[in-house]
Amino acid sequence: MNVIAAFDFDGTLTRKDTLFDFLVFSFGKRKVISGLSRLSLLLLMYKAGFVNNGIAKQKLFSFFFRDMKAEKFEDLCKKYARRISGILKNEAIIKMHEHREAGHKVVIVSASVENWISPWAETESVDCVLGTQIEIVNDRLTGRFKSENCYGSRKVTEFLSKFPERTDYQLYAYGDSKGDKELLSIADFAFFKRF
Repeated sequence: MNVIAAFDFDGTLTRKDTLFDFLVFSFGKRKVISGLSRLSLLLLMYKAGFVNNGIAKQKLFSFFFRDMKAEKFEDLCKKYARRISGILKNEAIIKMHEHREAGHKVVIVSASVENWISPWAETESVDCVLGTQIEIVNDRLTGRFKSENCYGSRKVTEFLSKFPERTDYQLYAYGDSKGDKELLSIADFAFFKRF
């Protein structure tokens, strides 16, 4: 039987959240701190539970990236791939390599934006990256997401749209947060906070 190993990215394969890390990489710490202070009410409302994860993330993403040229954004994503290598959890990457070497399909399912994961994932021969997708119009980022935030039940939706024949494969799933629990619940072998 075919085997798929699905890994969450932030906190499972990496030691830190890549959204904020990518912001600092792209704009520098000073500009990010300034931006976060201007978004402080939104962030407080998110922490208090009045604004959901997807809305908060979209507004944060839009604040920093709206109207950026798509080519510049993709260039930042490619350069960021080298930085990702320095924030990985060794045990998690070893497990990912073990699956790949066993001939299993390796998939990353993340709430992070696909664009900054994919260049690194290609260097690791990851078969597929499923994440939040951004909207581009006239070669510029609109600041909006083209898909729903790939979090919670949306992870299951994205995964099953790509791999619908659930009885045709065994699924190993690895995650570290409440946003992974729905995907872990459909796995044959689920590992929560394994690394």
